[in-house]
Amino acid sequence: MESDATQRQYYSVQFRLQRVTTEYCYINVPVTSDLMISQPDGTGRLNVESMVNRAVEISQFPDVKWYIEDHTTSPHPVQKPMEPSEERFQGLFPHEK
Repeated sequence: MESDATQRQYYSVQFRLQRVTTEYCYINVPVTSDLMISQPDGTGRLNVESMVNRAVEISQFPDVKWYIEDHTTSPHPVQKPMEPSEERFQGLFPHEK
């Protein structure tokens, strides 16, 4: 066992990273009259923007099944010191204080 005086010194540089998880789901949007735009000839056409907005609204329901598509880890655009309540990974430097 190494004493404190002979214990190996480790140095490290700390980075703040961010991880983004992209998920997707499939939503069926019921075609209702409020999603239609009346045309001068008496017909109607779908209001695509309203349909997309409705899909986003429906996607917030708690029982919607989301699937993980991707994980991306990159340097955080704002590098700053850790907050006292935050923790860092110490697995490579177990003796670091």
